[in-house]
Amino acid sequence: DDGAILVAGATRYRRILAGALSPRWYGVVYGATVGQDATFAKALDASGTAKRGLPILVDGSIYLGVDTTIPAGASMCFTPAGRFVSGVTGIVLTFQAGSRIGGDIFQGFGGGVQPKFAPGHPEPRLSWMGGSTGDDRLNRLAKCSDSKVAVILDDSVWVSTNITFNAGLELD
Repeated sequence: DDGAILVAGATRYRRILAGALSPRWYGVVYGATVGQDATFAKALDASGTAKRGLPILVDGSIYLGVDTTIPAGASMCFTPAGRFVSGVTGIVLTFQAGSRIGGDIFQGFGGGVQPKFAPGHPEPRLSWMGGSTGDDRLNRLAKCSDSKVAVILDDSVWVSTNITFNAGLELD
């Protein structure tokens, strides 16, 4: 897959895996201002339980240019520097049922990226939501699911407008 398995001519080399896949192995450039969608999709494909079964370690800023789905069986692990961003408004990052998320997700869903969680995920938290204002962050949390999901208000924000939470969300 030219990430965990490297190809040089007719020879194949297997990376020594230390518990996680790096998106950089598949061509993701952290901090880029253009979509890393195709290269990130290669890392997602390698992560699934049918493949390596290892999480993708998000340890930098990944720019998304199109809606992206984290499929069942794939998992993400964030470091404090890990986040998804976009200059395109309304990019949706969907976590399907059976996908997993973990790590230090402090404002991991930054400007322009709206996460969507299927039921069964750990409770999405306000601290996971990035944004330039408290309203941005709270709105991102309010729209994180169309299903019955509990969300956790674990951070303080200033609110200067009305916020409407999707039906089915339980606040804690």
